Amino acid sequence: MRNTGIIIPFRVFPSSLQLGKLCLILLVACVYGSTAFGTQTARPSSISDNRITTMFHNADGFLSPGTSRGLSQLKPLDGTLKHRDRFNKLQADEFNFAAHLGTNAGQMLFGGIDDLVMLDPDLLRVKTRRPDVVLSAHSKYEQLATAYGNDEKKAETIKLDYEDNFIIFRFAALDHASSAENHYRYRLEGFDDDWIEPGQGLAATYRSLPVGDYTFTVNASNKDGVWNEQGASLRLHVEPPPWQTFWAYSLYTLFFGGTLVNYKRTQNKKLECIAKYNAKLESEVKERTRELSKRNDELKALNKKLREVSFTDVLTGLKNRRYLYASVSSMVASVGRRAEGAKQRGTRANTVDIAPSIFFMMVDLDGFKLINDTYGHDAGDRALIEVRNVLESTCRWADTIIRWGGDEFMIVGDHTSTRAAEQLAERLRCELSEHQYQLGDGQVGRLSGSIGFAMYPFSPLKKSSLLTWEQVVAVADHAAYAAKKNGRNGWVGVYGTRKSVWADFTKNKIDLLTLARQGMIDIRSSLDVVMEIVHQAKQGEV
Repeated sequence: MRNTGIIIPFRVFPSSLQLGKLCLILLVACVYGSTAFGTQTARPSSISDNRITTMFHNADGFLSPGTSRGLSQLKPLDGTLKHRDRFNKLQADEFNFAAHLGTNAGQMLFGGIDDLVMLDPDLLRVKTRRPDVVLSAHSKYEQLATAYGNDEKKAETIKLDYEDNFIIFRFAALDHASSAENHYRYRLEGFDDDWIEPGQGLAATYRSLPVGDYTFTVNASNKDGVWNEQGASLRLHVEPPPWQTFWAYSLYTLFFGGTLVNYKRTQNKKLECIAKYNAKLESEVKERTRELSKRNDELKALNKKLREVSFTDVLTGLKNRRYLYASVSSMVASVGRRAEGAKQRGTRANTVDIAPSIFFMMVDLDGFKLINDTYGHDAGDRALIEVRNVLESTCRWADTIIRWGGDEFMIVGDHTSTRAAEQLAERLRCELSEHQYQLGDGQVGRLSGSIGFAMYPFSPLKKSSLLTWEQVVAVADHAAYAAKKNGRNGWVGVYGTRKSVWADFTKNKIDLLTLARQGMIDIRSSLDVVMEIVHQAKQGEV
């Protein structure tokens, strides 16, 4: 039935002004409907076609524009826009220009190019049934799993080997009425942070997923924006490569643990070996130290013996001349300290009898050469040993007896006055001359001593540095020579005076009597000849 014109009652068909307003509202709703009212309800953003052939406004306030591609329904108050076509119980999709009519029963009549379309408003209500969702997973070569709805207990778990680096999920909503207007959203839990809306795409592809567990969920809505929030789900497990499995890590742990234990054991063995070596080394060091200490003690004892031997006369066992040179320095220093102390105390030394002081006494044996020549050297050695015995028994224990050389002996005494020195010289003279010397084979010899001595300091205290101890020894030697030259078996003591000046007493020829006549020295002797010469010299000066 082809209509060239349709009579529209005034109550139903709007005026031209009202129609203009409605068209403007429809245009605004078509353009901004999607933005103004959001996309969460999945409303269409515009009518089905831009070419509007007819427009109907019913009593419920709905605008129903007819197009060449179906019939739309717009509610201006909230922007709701729905589409109907031959897939939604319409007989046709294309309508004639201005061919529409409303009945008293509220039905809407539209004139199509092939037929008259009658539409009941109750049929235009929103479809509230949630569409079922079907989901399938595929690899490069095969389908892996399929899920209908979202029952987590029945959700199948897909396992991907570490070499499977590709998976694709395909899905669809089981609502075939305007299926192009169905909407979807999906998310791979564990990988995607938010829901993804693919638009018209019905697949999601993932590549090279990290090792772990995932859940792929897809939701769908029908053309009226009714969502199936439960959707469909598939579980996904991406297995690690062999070198990242539990057994691999267990082997790693065992390997590194074994390596660590072996290293620790090796280190402990090394430490034990080092400790044993250190203990052995310490023991050897201690043993070596004891040996060295023992050898050091032995060496010290040997050095002491060697020192004693070097300071001892081999024949008589007395100290030798070397001992005097090694020990006399301390004796001289001690005398200097005592003399300085006496000086500080104000002691006056107006005489030559200065104490404390040191005496050097030279003993030259008389007749020893005759014994050697007559009885032989063995007899002479025996005679020297007995001379030693006489000297040791006569001298004080603090005096030092020295074999000066050949048939000469020296006695050094500390803390001695001139009178004590003269008394000692007299005792020695007597003992030496009165002693009978056993020469062996029942033979007996006789010896005497020519004794000379001098004091250190040689002069009074204020001139203590006039002569050194070596020069005092030389004076004692000249005194012994004077005793031997003037009768033997006697002693001569030489003292300094206030007139004493330095003289080289180390010369071989010194005339002590001349120095005595000049008052440079004072001489005392057990020999009358010497004392008479000294007396005559003093008388001559007077």
